[in-house]
Amino acid sequence: ANVAQGPPGLRLTAALANGGPALQTPVQWRISKDGEEATPLIERSSPEINEALAPGRYMVAVSHGMAIKRETLDVGDQGPTAKRMVLDAGTLKISAKASRLGDQLHHPVITVASQGASDTPSASRPLWIGRTGASDLIVPAATYSVRVSDGLASATANATVAAGGVASTELVLETGLLELTAVAFDGGPPLQRPLFTVAVDDPDAPQGRREIARSAAPAPRFMLQAGTYYLTAKVGPITARERVAISSGDIVKKALVLGMAQLKVSARLQGQDVPGDVPLQFRVLDGNTGGTLVAESATPDARFDLPAGRYRIEARLGGANAKTTQVVDLVSGKDADIVLKLDAAKVSLGPATGAVAKDRRIEIRDAAGATVWRPNRADPQSQFLAPGKYTIRTEADGAAAEQPIDLKSGEQRVLNQ
Repeated sequence: ANVAQGPPGLRLTAALANGGPALQTPVQWRISKDGEEATPLIERSSPEINEALAPGRYMVAVSHGMAIKRETLDVGDQGPTAKRMVLDAGTLKISAKASRLGDQLHHPVITVASQGASDTPSASRPLWIGRTGASDLIVPAATYSVRVSDGLASATANATVAAGGVASTELVLETGLLELTAVAFDGGPPLQRPLFTVAVDDPDAPQGRREIARSAAPAPRFMLQAGTYYLTAKVGPITARERVAISSGDIVKKALVLGMAQLKVSARLQGQDVPGDVPLQFRVLDGNTGGTLVAESATPDARFDLPAGRYRIEARLGGANAKTTQVVDLVSGKDADIVLKLDAAKVSLGPATGAVAKDRRIEIRDAAGATVWRPNRADPQSQFLAPGKYTIRTEADGAAAEQPIDLKSGEQRVLNQ
């Protein structure tokens, strides 16, 4: 409305609701010529506006918190135009705590979303995100979904804010802190390479449990809502499992005991280092079942993290039958260093001579008649065999001949072609 006293201009105040009192706190004003909003004539933070302006049409925008109102006003030549801008907004008070005793959240994230036409959070529109447990927000009148999360814990509540009104929502997560470590034995130092998982009961999951968290940190911390959780810690083939109950406000420290030891394995050939160009393979077999493979490695100095128990360690030199085994009993928390002693003879193919030699086929069989090596020109021209008695079978031009040989440990034998 135009006011007779004074030069032409705008005298503006703001209110949260129609008929409500004028706001006494600063609000954000932006005034521009109608159609020229990009270049404001006035832009300031104050409770009210009292400015002389030339007669004409102006775009006025006022904002407070997350509420904003825009309106086009006409300034006449008979004095200032007075207007109370109604934001149609209210106050949303949010309080989030870890427990009903008032424990504070550790790292809260609070999200306020407008539900619009739907009452489901999934259909809501994000409006505000904060990281403090208590907030007073000025928001447009509407219904909101308020969600607070702290770590893996979360809670959601709905609040309806009326214009000029105050809506309060209090969210209590009932959280506890879970701190995990993994140790090789009870009272041992924390291991540096575990994989932790946290799961909960879920009837709809394939195994009846659903994993909610995973970490490869040596000492992870999980903020969880009060309840029962299933923990695993895994190092290599070893897994430790425990169930833990967490109450609101608890700080639960849990060391999962894997009952493991580290096994270091190397090999020596006739008391010497194994040549680097000779394939060497280590296999760890279950010492009780005899043949169940537990782990294997092709590195010269192999290391295995294993549960306490009895194992049969096998070292195989090359791809034939030169191997040795040793049984070891591993005790939880006590590492073992095993050096396996290999005895073998080296058999090599001599140079081929003549047309017949080029078509000749050689096969070496052990005393039981099993073929241990059938060399051909695509394979390495030498092989390590276990000491013992063998038969060399040679075939050429449809004729076959056999020759017995007795290989001694450390011997090097050349087979002429």
